[in-house]
Amino acid sequence: MTLAPPFQPKGERARWRIIYDVLAALGPGDVLTYDRCAGLLDLDPLKDRGLIQGAVRDAARRNEVDNKHAIEAIPNKGYRVVEAVEHARLAKNYQRRSVVALKAGKSKVVNVNMAGLDPDTRRGFELMAVAFARQEDFNRRLDIRQRRLEQSVAAVTQTVDRSAEEVAELRARLERLERQQHTD
Repeated sequence: MTLAPPFQPKGERARWRIIYDVLAALGPGDVLTYDRCAGLLDLDPLKDRGLIQGAVRDAARRNEVDNKHAIEAIPNKGYRVVEAVEHARLAKNYQRRSVVALKAGKSKVVNVNMAGLDPDTRRGFELMAVAFARQEDFNRRLDIRQRRLEQSVAAVTQTVDRSAEEVAELRARLERLERQQHTD
């Protein structure tokens, strides 16, 4: 029995490249379904979901860099190309997840039975714990700055919205006054 050599491609083109070509043509709001991906890749949409997701993940990374469009998963349906303003929401989700991962990583180096470690290894764990603590502190300060920036942007947006409403009200009043002046 002969085995296929490792890393041999499944076809002429990589799966991610096939998906990339489709993703690159989509615009904000468009949906790429699992069924369509399965058809493009000659895979089963249910049995081969992991292969499809891997190809989409790779294609999405490239599409985000090349075409500045991100995607988000739609459970049991596929992927939607998000609007530009939605990139911030996606980024915040990743930031939240990174905070959780950072806490979990710190816990692994802080909660170690040091009694069974040699002095050099123990010192390595201590240095890693300090690095995690510094990173947590940096992230905390960055979160504070980010919240302040978001509050400022929201205040400016509200001012612009309010100004647009005020202008609309003033125009309506002016039109009423002009009509009243013509009827007098």
